[in-house]
Amino acid sequence: ARRFKSAGLKLKRIYPPDSSFYMMAADADEKDLQTAVLDIGEEYSSFTVLNGNTPTATNTYPLNVEAMLEMISGIPSEELESSVGHVVRQVPEGRPLVLSGEGARDERIITYLKELCPGRVQCLTLRKSERLGKTEFADHSAIFATAAGAALRELNGGRLQTAGISDKEPLVVRLRKSAYLMPLAGVSLLALA
Repeated sequence: ARRFKSAGLKLKRIYPPDSSFYMMAADADEKDLQTAVLDIGEEYSSFTVLNGNTPTATNTYPLNVEAMLEMISGIPSEELESSVGHVVRQVPEGRPLVLSGEGARDERIITYLKELCPGRVQCLTLRKSERLGKTEFADHSAIFATAAGAALRELNGGRLQTAGISDKEPLVVRLRKSAYLMPLAGVSLLALA
């Protein structure tokens, strides 16, 4: 964030985490490639399956880091186990479950999910060489997936920005506020003709 701020870069819109956490795992070049992404946060988890770079649906689960660690340590929770099972069943065959968020930094959670999806769990890594520069910062990158996804939405523009909320007034409102200029503009046009 400090690097962006020192470079004078900032987001013009606010993007909801549910529309941004999967952006770094999306692959626009592979439209038929399915990727499952699970963002394990401090309060809840978000899950989606991407078709290329388009999410099929985003679901929210009560799988926060603390609850998952309690479940892993042996404290039973039927709701959490059901949620994890539902997520695992949706992971496309032969494709990894991509983890992001705070939970992707905890080795106990990663190991637990690897037992449920043998050989098919990987943590999201952001490589500067791919999108931001030349070195890798994989040890902390999974927790920045949502912020990086929001930045990608902002930089790519177009329909990707529609998920963002902006405080910029719509053109119609700005025109109404400056309605007093309309008669002056009309008189000027008549004078030029």
